Amino acid sequence: AVRKDQSFLDRDPLPNLDFSYFNPWLDTAFQSGLRRLMTNAGTVASVALPSERVAVWFWREVHRYVVSRGFRPEDVFMKVWDETPTDRIPSMARAMEITGMKNLEARPRARFQPAP
Repeated sequence: AVRKDQSFLDRDPLPNLDFSYFNPWLDTAFQSGLRRLMTNAGTVASVALPSERVAVWFWREVHRYVVSRGFRPEDVFMKVWDETPTDRIPSMARAMEITGMKNLEARPRARFQPAP
C-alpha cells in the first residue's frame, strides 16, 4: 500500500502506525521474562525511508509500540547504522534522542594483545 501511495507522508502530523501483527511475538517474549528489546534496523531501513523526518517518525512509532507492549522505554535499543561515518553521527544521535530509543552503534573490535 505504501509503495502505491506515499501521499500520507506529506501529512503533519504523520499518522500512528499499527504494529499489532507483532503482538504475539512481543507478548510471548515479555511473558517469558525477556525485558530488553534490541534489534537491528539495518542500513536497508535507513535507505528505504525517504527522509530523516519519515525515519524519525517510523522509529518513534516502533518505540511507542514496543513500550505499549510492556517494555520499559530505557530497555529498547535499536542498531540503526553500522560503521557510521563520523559526519553522520550527530544526526544519528539526534534522531535516536527524538525517537526515545538508544542506538547500538557497532564498537570497533579491540586489538588482541596477548598477556605478557
